Amino acid sequence: MRSLRRLTRHLQDERGTLFRTCTFATERATELPRSNGAAVQANAVSGGTSGKPVAEEAAHVLGSDTDAVVDDRDADKRLIAFDAQRQQFFLFTRLGAGVLGVADQVHENLQHLMLIDGNRRYRFELAAQVNDANNDLHRAVNQIRTMRAELKRLQQRFDDDAKMKPLIERAAELDKKMAPVEEHLIQVNMKGSEANLAFPNMLNEQFDTFSALVQAGDGAPTQQQYEAFKGLRGQLDQQLAAWKQIMASDVPAFNDYMKGINIPALYLPPQGE
Repeated sequence: MRSLRRLTRHLQDERGTLFRTCTFATERATELPRSNGAAVQANAVSGGTSGKPVAEEAAHVLGSDTDAVVDDRDADKRLIAFDAQRQQFFLFTRLGAGVLGVADQVHENLQHLMLIDGNRRYRFELAAQVNDANNDLHRAVNQIRTMRAELKRLQQRFDDDAKMKPLIERAAELDKKMAPVEEHLIQVNMKGSEANLAFPNMLNEQFDTFSALVQAGDGAPTQQQYEAFKGLRGQLDQQLAAWKQIMASDVPAFNDYMKGINIPALYLPPQGE
């Protein structure tokens, strides 16, 4: 009977030891956040009547409520790997969307630039034509003024010589033909910056004003600008034709007369000068 009592107390002590061990494990697990449950792993627990380690299975330690103490050892690892893959997916998605957005914006900008460049090309072409017209005008004005200056020196040289009166008269007639062409090409009375307020603008001033308007814009030239240039160019060509006629017939005839009386001929500049 006494032996039976000792055996009973021994079993009670063993059961108490096992109960305290499990209680301690439970308290340590509840101290951790839920997300850190994986930090508590099922390890061997000393106890039992034989002193052998209790099995590592959570069910053997805490019964059916295994979540309160331990989690799957690989659960967090799989969750971390999944989160990393998900972040990479979203990163690549945002990156791809950004690249596509930039590509669309670049394409739109290129289309806009092509449109602007096309419009500017037409404007530059018109500006180049205006510049060519100005060059033709200035070349003719320089030739006319050179010829008229020679005629003036000739008149001053022989003005007091009665024998040279026919030459003086011929020189005056030639100068009278040249003057209207020059006066249509450029305002000969323009002596200062405010002279255009007192005298009308001629072709030279009109081309200068029109050139500034063409170069000031960004878009394609308007139809009115094309029409305005056509009108100015037509007036210029008319005066250039009159000047070419004078150089082709009147000046050579005058030079022939001068050669007949042994006087050096007037300098006749080439057409390209």
